[in-house]
Amino acid sequence: MLFIFPKPGDCEESSKIMSQLSHQTQLVITGCFQEVVKIATARRYHLIAFLTFDDAFPASWYVHELVANHSPTMILTKVRESHIQLVNDWMQRMAPCPECAEEHSLFDESLKYIDQNLCETDLSLQTVSDHIFVSKYHYSRVFQKKTGVGFKEYIMSRRIETAKKLLIKGESVTSVCYSVGYNDLTHFSRIFKRLVGISPSAYRKTIFEPAPSLPMSIPSKAYTG
Repeated sequence: MLFIFPKPGDCEESSKIMSQLSHQTQLVITGCFQEVVKIATARRYHLIAFLTFDDAFPASWYVHELVANHSPTMILTKVRESHIQLVNDWMQRMAPCPECAEEHSLFDESLKYIDQNLCETDLSLQTVSDHIFVSKYHYSRVFQKKTGVGFKEYIMSRRIETAKKLLIKGESVTSVCYSVGYNDLTHFSRIFKRLVGISPSAYRKTIFEPAPSLPMSIPSKAYTG
């Protein structure tokens, strides 16, 4: 489910109310209606809810035109705390399976996107959540729940695992550093050593440098006494 709010004026009070929305929802808060159109038309949702704390939506928000082409949709103005509770109660009565499948599919898509963009230095919670059209706060909660680790920790781990594979293939440490999204060799080496236990150059040496051969011993003459 997608819940869309125009950016509110009274941030403290509205944030308090919005925080009570069920975690099953994908929450978007924006002042740009073009962004709303992009998100709402990117794929089909089980429900798109347009909500505002004011008497009406901003003049530039042609909500009803968007609703005419994309359903099912709910529109609610003058939102109060009691309305959010009613929405949550209604959501709890709905069958959870379609939502779970939808969320699972989106999460899988996000992991694919991460692996395909590890080389990008600006790979972040925001860029990934934008890619699957969910709020970064919702995505952060789902990510922690499904992986058991934070987003930054996961990215770091994936980058270092990829770096190890590239080093095994024979790429230089400098090349690998940039290939997995780091633009500072010292920082990359420090992260690598923290997770692997040795520096990337030492890791590479263990693969490509042959073990030193033992000196041949000269047999002593047998004692003939």
